[in-house]
Parts: sequence; C-alpha cells; structure tokens
Amino acid sequence: MELLQIENEFNELVKSYESEDDILNAKELKSLTYLIENSKYVDIINALKTKTLSSISVEDVILLSDELSKLNAEIIDIKNEIELEHFFKNGKLISKSKLRELYHKRNIKDKFPTLKLNKLFDLIEHPFYEVKTPKGDLITFDKFYVKKTITALVQMIFNEMDLKIINCGEEGSGKSAWASQQIRFLYLCLSYIGVINYEYDECKIIYSSVESYIEDKDLQKEDEHFVIRCLDEAYDLNRQNFRELTNKIFKDEMRRGRKRLNIDVLNLPQLGELEVAITLSRTNFIYICAMDNDVKTMTLDKGHVEMYIIPRANKIYSPHYRKNILKSEIKRILAKLLEKKENYYLEMPKEILIHKFDFPEVWGFDWKKYKTHVIRQSKEKRLSGDVSLSEYEQYIIYKKLPETKHFGTFDLKNKFDKRMYDVWQKKIKYIKNKFVNNLDLLGKYEIMYGGKDKLIEEPKTIKEDLKQKRKV
Repeated sequence: MELLQIENEFNELVKSYESEDDILNAKELKSLTYLIENSKYVDIINALKTKTLSSISVEDVILLSDELSKLNAEIIDIKNEIELEHFFKNGKLISKSKLRELYHKRNIKDKFPTLKLNKLFDLIEHPFYEVKTPKGDLITFDKFYVKKTITALVQMIFNEMDLKIINCGEEGSGKSAWASQQIRFLYLCLSYIGVINYEYDECKIIYSSVESYIEDKDLQKEDEHFVIRCLDEAYDLNRQNFRELTNKIFKDEMRRGRKRLNIDVLNLPQLGELEVAITLSRTNFIYICAMDNDVKTMTLDKGHVEMYIIPRANKIYSPHYRKNILKSEIKRILAKLLEKKENYYLEMPKEILIHKFDFPEVWGFDWKKYKTHVIRQSKEKRLSGDVSLSEYEQYIIYKKLPETKHFGTFDLKNKFDKRMYDVWQKKIKYIKNKFVNNLDLLGKYEIMYGGKDKLIEEPKTIKEDLKQKRKV
C-alpha cells in the first residue's frame, strides 16, 4: 500500500470522527505514517524471518536492538507531542484576549515597562524547543518542560511570583550541566520578551557559596526583577547548619523575597539536605538527575531526569500517569520522605512523578570559564573568615617572635601604621598572657619543644623569664 493511499485513508478516518477527542489529527497521523513507512525495523524483522534460529548472529541481535530503541524513542517523541497537544487543547491553552485584559487590569505596563506583550504571546504559541549556546552548540528541550516553564514565567509576570528550582543528583550526574541549560533557556525567554537586558555571564549568575549569593542579592536594586542566580554547590544550606547566620538570612530571603521576582536555582546532592520549610513552601520545580551504565563504552550514560512539581494551584497534571495529582498529596508524601534522614537518601516517591525526559550533554555556557569561576569562588570561600592559630603556633610566637618594636616596619607617626600596631600588640598581649598566666601549659610546651633536661636543670631561669615577660 502506497504512502499516499494510507494518508488519504487516515484523513478520511479523521473526518469521520471529528467529534471524538481521542482521535489523532491529520498532522499526528502523518507523523506516525512516515515513521512506520521509513523504519528499518520491519525490514530487519523480515530478514530475520528468513533465517534459522541457529544462524542468527550477535550482530543481528545488536542491529535489531539498536533499531528498536531508535524506533521506540521516535514513537515516544510523537506520543509526548500528541499528549501535549490534546492536553493543552482541552481548555489549557492561554487565552490572549484574557491575558491582555489582565495586562491592563493589573497595570503590568507600569510594573514592567519594557515587557513586549506581543513577544510574550509569540513565545507562548511558538516556544523555543531548540536554543544555541554561546559556543554554538544546540540544546533540544523537552516539550513538557518548555510548556511548564513558560507557564511559570507568565505567572511571575501576572501574579508577582518568584521561581525556585532545585536540581538534585549524585556527583557527576549532570545536574550542573542541566542547570546551565535551564539558565540558558530562561535567559533567552526573558530577553526575548524584553523584561531583562543584563549580560549573559556565568560569573554573574553562578555562585558557589551562600555568602556570595546573599551578597549579590543585597546589591540588587528595588526596581530590578527577573534576576537569575544559581547556587551551584548548596551544601552550606544543609539543615544541620540551621544555626548558621547565613542559613538564617537565606531562609528568610526565600520566604520574604517573592516580590523581587527572582529566579533561584539550587544544586545539591540530596533534596533532604535542604530545610524542609524551604522545599515545601517555596520550591516550584524539583529535578532529579540520574546516570545509567553504557555497556558499549563502559562509561556512564548521563542526561536522564525526573521532573517533580509542587503546584501553586490545588493540582497538577502528570503526563507520566495521565492524570491530575493533588497539591496536598504531593506535599504530604514529600513531608514524610523528608521527615527522617534515613529516608531522604532514598529515591523520590514515584507516585508523585510528573514527567521523565532526557537532556543532552551540552553546557549552556562556556564550561572552561564556568569551571575556573567555581574553583576561584571555592578558594575565596576557603580562605575567607578569621584565621585561627593552634596552641603550638601561639607558643612559637611567644617563644621565638621578637618584640614588635624591633620589627622595624611600623611607623608610629603614621596613623594607619599606628592603628595596625595597636591591633597587633593587642593580639600579641593576649598570646603572652595565655602562657605567662598558665605555667602548666608553658611547661608542657617547654618539655615537648624546649628540651626536657634543660627544664629540670634550670627551673629558676624559666621563672625569671616569666617575671621579665610580665613586665612587658
């Protein structure tokens, strides 16, 4: 049967069942027809039928498996597209007239004067499914991810909502690469509709410490919105560190910062490491990145992600289960998972899974620049804060360092040098008093590093030395 004849019969079938919601349209049937007619799978099966079982080779099985996997992936793409079209067609498409009405009613023009409403309509109707990185690499995005993300952006603009995203996964699972792709997609969408005009620079988007993350938020202007930030290593937000001041500030900002309309992307190994209150009350999207074994190359196959959503409304549609899942049910199951530490190291509860898809192993920005930036920030974090001295190091200063007046580096007539001199003298005085007023401590270090025999033979010398140091 020729392809044209099949297509004509399918078109007639569509026309005869126009009132049925579950019948495929002509475009969908054409896609399936083309796929079936051009698939090598049927040819391979027919070729195998001519062989005896004993003559089937390993190469035959591999070829059959590869072609079947390819056919399955293409059918899944068509299935997902069909599900999305039918799902959004049944009352889920955004009404331009109603959205325009809200635009005027809620004074969106005054709030976001640079917003191009027609560009927003165009983005909704013709979203970006493929975007290029600054290096020219192509990223293909999952269609359901695109639809839900654009919906979230519309809610940010018209409902004054911020956007909180969590990416989880073991080390090497690709969560940082996936985060970079999300950032690239969000940046291009927001730039296209005109609400942002800042430079796409990973050094101004990626942060590896809570301190630098909060510091940048503090510098944000009141009229500055839709700022994308990614905390790439959110280990400091571990719930065990809840007493840390930075954690308290971050938690408070997550609760109160909705009006700033920022986009926060947090990368961490386990969802349970984050404060439960932040996860359940402020998070919108949760992505779990996973790896699999590639038996052909003996390497790890990355780029697999599970998508979970905590909806703002009372329910969310799950293409994975083809049904709505209640918000209350999602929160209840997550709360139970995050209740105990031994639980949250387990995998996410599959009963609240919204969608599964793959993403390419492509970085949304310059990977080398990103790596250099993260390493530099990590080093700055490691070297920041007060430098503490061990007891032995203090003993060395007490025993071997000359008096400050003999340094020859302080000009006491200079007010800046005098200030530094006073600060240093205060610290030295503290160290000296520690040993002068604790003979047992001094004796311990004299025995360990000053020579045991000398201490026994010349006890008076030490006492005289102590008296002399008390005078200083």
